[in-house]
Amino acid sequence: MKKSGIIIALFFSLLLYSCGKETQNTTQGGGKFVVTAKVSPPLQAGSNSGAYNLFQIAVAGSSNTWLGQSQSNSISELSTDEIAVTKGQNIGVVAMLSNAYDLTCRTITLQGIQNGKIIKTYTLNIGYDGSLTKFCKDGNTTIQKNFIIE
Repeated sequence: MKKSGIIIALFFSLLLYSCGKETQNTTQGGGKFVVTAKVSPPLQAGSNSGAYNLFQIAVAGSSNTWLGQSQSNSISELSTDEIAVTKGQNIGVVAMLSNAYDLTCRTITLQGIQNGKIIKTYTLNIGYDGSLTKFCKDGNTTIQKNFIIE
């Protein structure tokens, strides 16, 4: 049930934050855009009494997810699918981290990359800090950021 609520919240957040120009022509072309999310220290795989780590990133109706309970290796980076963008477009990105398995704060770095060049970087310290009732420096487990295409 908790997982379903997280996925629903991510979906609605993505809808709210993915506004912008919907068409692209040769005079407005911004090229290709991708967001890379790096997590440090890496999220550990495994499950303990139903608790596990989760890492998800979504942009423009597409999401990539790493689910710790079904993995055997840790993860330190996850990227969105590449999308076509237009100059001036506001791209909303949602990244979600749940560290319920090990309760260790994580530094998340989101890099917006347009045509191979980093255009914006956000760095936050999020997650659970030692218990499921205490959050890390920059708050809970969801990051919502916007990238303006150059």
